[in-house]
Amino acid sequence: MQDWLVGMEMKPRARNNMRTLIVTLFNFAKQRGYLPKERSSEADFLTKAKPISNAVGILRPDQLDRLLHAADPTLVPYIAIGAFAGLRQAELMRLDWSDVLVTQSLIEIKAHKAKTAQCRLVPIHANLAEWLRPHIRSRGSLYTGSRTLGRVTGTAKRLGIEWPNNALRHSYASYRLASCKNAAEVALEMGNSPRMIFEHYRELVTPADAQKWWSITPKSGSADGSAHHKGQREEGVRKSPKKCR
Repeated sequence: MQDWLVGMEMKPRARNNMRTLIVTLFNFAKQRGYLPKERSSEADFLTKAKPISNAVGILRPDQLDRLLHAADPTLVPYIAIGAFAGLRQAELMRLDWSDVLVTQSLIEIKAHKAKTAQCRLVPIHANLAEWLRPHIRSRGSLYTGSRTLGRVTGTAKRLGIEWPNNALRHSYASYRLASCKNAAEVALEMGNSPRMIFEHYRELVTPADAQKWWSITPKSGSADGSAHHKGQREEGVRKSPKKCR
């Protein structure tokens, strides 16, 4: 059985899942009396594959700074929320301005918009608030087009910035963990497990780089995007989040 498992050339996680199925089968045999219940079976001695830790790709502070200042103003909220709040791509595309509670420094991810189908609140850090302020509206979808990510990665490419997979969310997790050093807190904000946060994002960046990340702010006169955003500030933003639905 051990040779058979190894010969399947599966990834570690898939191989361990197959091992679990074999152990379950042998335990079933014990329950039915096909094997002695008081003795260990051969399946119990199958070795587990050691998971391979895949390093995640992230952006450097200078790269994000360049991207935010060079991007089309319509893309700034998308980039800023992804980088400084860590929302998933799908969550960002479902986000409504009424979910952005600037007066409370929170973004509300409603249950029906979250991957995990659970409501959560994500903090709006000081620099994110600065990037969002000129674009805030009381309601309406942030993004409706399907090419938003393509436009962002296209801008990065023109700037000579290599774009890792899930770059904004991975970057947020890495720099947030380096600054607060609390995997449980970061996991709660991202809708992940503390174990996943600790295993994938620990010690990817230094505290000094994390400080640079959270210090990225708009240059004077660059955050307001275009003139039509002026005056559309924080009017009508809800004063308290609704209950999870």
